[in-house]
Amino acid sequence: MSGADEIRKYAYEQFIKPSRTNDHSVVAIAARDIHDGLKLKSKFPNVCQALSGEKFYLKYGLSIPEIIGPNPSSTTIFVYRL
Repeated sequence: MSGADEIRKYAYEQFIKPSRTNDHSVVAIAARDIHDGLKLKSKFPNVCQALSGEKFYLKYGLSIPEIIGPNPSSTTIFVYRL
């Protein structure tokens, strides 16, 4: 599994899936939460690219994300409609 695939899977399992289970219509994911959760080192550009890419939102049936904050950055937040 590639690093980007691991990032996408983690984001889905930890954020998207629980949000859907709890009937939320929107989920916000901070790049730092993914980065720290996977114990990555200086990989914020990779995290941001994986979360903003078409492959992620199409695979999991999400909206194109609204991106808040500087990109790429530890403070970048991705907001998806579920």
